[in-house]
Amino acid sequence: MRIYVLFFLPFFLTSCFQNDIDTPLEIVSWGEEIKKEIREEIVVPKIKTTIQEEALVDESEQIIQKPKWVKLQGTEIFVSSQGDDDNNDGTTQQQAYRTIQKALDRVEPGQIVYIQAGKYSPQSLSFPQSGLPGKPIILEWYSKIPGDTPIIQGFDYKSSLDPEFSPLLDGGNRAIGKWFILKWREYISLKNLQISNYSIWIDISKTNHVYLENIILTELWNIQAKYNGKGISMRWENSKNTLKRITVVNAAAEWIFISWNNHILDNIHVYADDSSTATKSATDYYIVLTGVHNSVVKNSYIERVGELAHRGHGFSLKWNNTGNTIKDNIAVNMDNGGFVVRHRGTQGNTFIGNEIRGWAIGLLVRDGASNNVFQDISILKTMDAIVFLDSTEDEWKQWWGSDNTFENITIKGTERYIFSFNGNTYRDTVSARNHFSYFQIEWGKYLIEWGHVAQDNILENSSISWVSKYIQLKNRIKEGNIDFILKDVDILDSGF
Repeated sequence: MRIYVLFFLPFFLTSCFQNDIDTPLEIVSWGEEIKKEIREEIVVPKIKTTIQEEALVDESEQIIQKPKWVKLQGTEIFVSSQGDDDNNDGTTQQQAYRTIQKALDRVEPGQIVYIQAGKYSPQSLSFPQSGLPGKPIILEWYSKIPGDTPIIQGFDYKSSLDPEFSPLLDGGNRAIGKWFILKWREYISLKNLQISNYSIWIDISKTNHVYLENIILTELWNIQAKYNGKGISMRWENSKNTLKRITVVNAAAEWIFISWNNHILDNIHVYADDSSTATKSATDYYIVLTGVHNSVVKNSYIERVGELAHRGHGFSLKWNNTGNTIKDNIAVNMDNGGFVVRHRGTQGNTFIGNEIRGWAIGLLVRDGASNNVFQDISILKTMDAIVFLDSTEDEWKQWWGSDNTFENITIKGTERYIFSFNGNTYRDTVSARNHFSYFQIEWGKYLIEWGHVAQDNILENSSISWVSKYIQLKNRIKEGNIDFILKDVDILDSGF
């Protein structure tokens, strides 16, 4: 048996803001200065690591997927852009097929399809059958010799694809075609690919135990169509799927759309800098979970580059989401929220160790999302730090967001409001019993924006420095109706 060990450079971002604010300054509108400073401070270091297959676990340490995969001797199938479907049998590099679909049509559980670097013509692929537990079907690229996976340098919106580095599957026209369609399949692994110019890269439904790793995706969906596009679509009765070391750049509308249960997203990077056709080309949702339960999103980075036509939703949980853990992620320049909980069915989720930067909203709680936990969060140089709002979604006129817990939050350099209770529609709905503790707040124009009914909200065991004003009232709300309690809060060098 031959064992191949892969060496990767993960797309891992470790940069953070070092220039803490430690002297009082006049609070002014410094948006353009902040945005320039943020772009200069973001650095993506290139780090070499050695990666081996490991057990994938949920946050309770129960193993939900353990890919102890066995590759059988003599079961490789080879594909090359210089191969021949008609005269070769695919059993050696010299006998490689030309198309990936030819290899998929004959692959069996436990086999590996090795795809050599090169540029491949447009094709839409499907798997005729599933793998088996311990014997997945694996697609994996190589450069010259199977298993010689080169070191991957950091790839972002400024980088270019290189077919000499790994297979480049170019659809030729991003308005048409799905590259992979997976339905009713299990135990499939796709590794080490570059994909560009398709409408959807991979559409997964009613599929379990899919493993995607070390993949670069760029320029997807029709930028002439109205709100059209998903980079990775995982919907309808999926469970225990893993996305790891995936980088995606510029897909119209929505980049990664996930639903159902027990998934792991690890080291995902999403960038958007295309506003060439306004809202048709600009990315709206970066990573969105809809109806997801008991899943983990970790070690990931998303960035909206510049002032795009879509304001940008960051790590978003919509509709019914429970028991998810969102940890150690970074969101940059998301005007519609770096981390978002939305709708009354989104409850019991934990956000821990995350960071928000840039001209944006930090944490957004809206349309009834309740009983979620935000812990060990940094919100740096944003427009507003923590915002509650209600809209016409989710039957409206209920509550904006109640019984959420915020603990050990660092907020520095906020342009407008530290806490905003002033959504865009209904002032007579309620935010109640949200608990804020162990906050370190430095710099801001207003501590509170108040524009709807709120009850029994409390900030305690915290410090506030260099915040100009206490409150700004909206929607004819009177100060006597405000129920925001400060308990054991140290207030220094502020205007109240």
